[in-house]
Amino acid sequence: MTPRETLEQQARAAARAVYLGDDTLLATVLGGRLKMFLAASDIGIMPHLALDGFWESWVTIAVLRMVRPGMRVVNVGANVGYYALLFADLATSTGSVLAVEPNPELCALLEKSRHANGFWHMQICRAAAADAVSEGALVVPEGHAGNAHLGDIAGPDGRLVPTLVTTVDHLATNAWGRTPDVVFVDAEGAEERIWDGMVQTRARRDVVIVIEYEAKRYADPVGFVKKFEADGFTVGRIGEQGEILVTTAEALAAGGMEMVVLRRVR
Repeated sequence: MTPRETLEQQARAAARAVYLGDDTLLATVLGGRLKMFLAASDIGIMPHLALDGFWESWVTIAVLRMVRPGMRVVNVGANVGYYALLFADLATSTGSVLAVEPNPELCALLEKSRHANGFWHMQICRAAAADAVSEGALVVPEGHAGNAHLGDIAGPDGRLVPTLVTTVDHLATNAWGRTPDVVFVDAEGAEERIWDGMVQTRARRDVVIVIEYEAKRYADPVGFVKKFEADGFTVGRIGEQGEILVTTAEALAAGGMEMVVLRRVR
């Protein structure tokens, strides 16, 4: 079997979920590796975690290969914490994780998961990342908390939640006094602003940055990728088996959603 098939089979075989009441599930994911508290009413990520025991297996495999003990990792747009918890497990207590999530309900679930797993080296920052420190608002669609994004119009199926807006540089400096080893960004269209707010982080020679990229979200999708290249990064994308495949600005702009991996050749 391929690495992806192996991970998916083992996770599904061990997946367990119990309803605790008050719209809350407790689930075991990744073959029992992690315990997670989930909102039962969420119809985005929750069904996959509760019934399959994993999320985005190809990205999970890439992360398993990427993060090592002792690393400092920032997870922007942590959602309910699947990747943040996995980062904390991989970095071990010799490392540290900042889980950045502006939705208070998701932060509350993530705090319970942090306790359940004993990940005291993980901090939860209730904030949205962008290009400056300010006040803002989060648009939270009903039933799709993972699709929340910065904005000022909720629409008929959403609500506005006030939030602090900050930068990756500011968070990492306050927490560690240094830049992170890995930054993982899934921020529903705020990726360009987050990139612009990572001046110190981008300058680090050995940093690895993973960004969810979807061309239709950006006014100049090719130009956004050219920013990566201008800073000296090689541009790759995560393939179906968790491998990193070299790609181009034009290919990304012409495609769908991708997890882009940015590294420098050493």
